Amino acid sequence: MTVKTSHVVMDVETLHLVPTAAVISFAASTAEGIEFKWNFSIADNMRRSVSPSTIEWHKEKKTQDYLIYSKSSTTAVTLPQFLIEWKKWLDIHTDRETLFWSQGTDFDFPVMKSFTLGVEGKWAWFSYQNVRDLRTLIWVLSGRGIEPAWRGNNAAHNAMEDVRDELVVLKQCLQELELGTRI
Repeated sequence: MTVKTSHVVMDVETLHLVPTAAVISFAASTAEGIEFKWNFSIADNMRRSVSPSTIEWHKEKKTQDYLIYSKSSTTAVTLPQFLIEWKKWLDIHTDRETLFWSQGTDFDFPVMKSFTLGVEGKWAWFSYQNVRDLRTLIWVLSGRGIEPAWRGNNAAHNAMEDVRDELVVLKQCLQELELGTRI
């Protein structure tokens, strides 16, 4: 029997800073390091918001996720398959008690909710009471004079690398606060 994780860290890379942004990639990891990564196609984002300055920034930085996206299909929609694979991953690794973390609850979660709503008609990955903001933990610890150590790739704008970094910080924060019961 698979033990359900108590924490999942997720990240999304987009082409704008609004909830209706075009999504180029999504990544998640359990506290135990079981990862999930998906790169979306141009076709998945035909009606999504795009910022020319964000595209230029990705081109300038040569971010890996954008390079994959820029070569993707303009006709092959991958979003329905993503939802199938993501649901399988969630069913195996999470339960109703799992906490979902990101760098702020005001971006990653609303973007993915908006992105997936049109496909399945509802957004049922998890309950909002299970959504957590990693920046809040960092703020609490910094108030105690403790600064979590990033691995150095923070904000690499590669969804999986960002998730790995955020998972390290989450573990440090929970251990400092003595909350890491299942980490």
